[in-house]
Amino acid sequence: MFWNWTSNTRDWAHSPCRPNLTSPTTVLNVALRMKRVVYQMPQVREAAVIGLPDEKWGERPVVVAALNAGHSLDYETLAKHCRAHLAGFKVPKQLILREQLPRNPSGKVLKRLLRDELK
Repeated sequence: MFWNWTSNTRDWAHSPCRPNLTSPTTVLNVALRMKRVVYQMPQVREAAVIGLPDEKWGERPVVVAALNAGHSLDYETLAKHCRAHLAGFKVPKQLILREQLPRNPSGKVLKRLLRDELK
């Protein structure tokens, strides 16, 4: 019975019920946490977290942001803020600034379009 694990971490690590740490759900949760932290910055009006191809890791997290009028933001400031609130592997590797993010008629950010434009 899979739901009756012992407290032994070895058993848990080899259990078929152990979550896959690279599943799409896990990646989505990391992106949502990153986005929440980016939105805490007063400079950011809107933001999206996307994955772009990376030779070493396969994919790297990138923040695409539109800023509030009269504000500026550079990667170092963003990374410092994210390091203070997130684990190191969740810190975005790049910041791309845009005037506005592409949206569909219902208002959702078109991440697919951003990925295609930035590849």
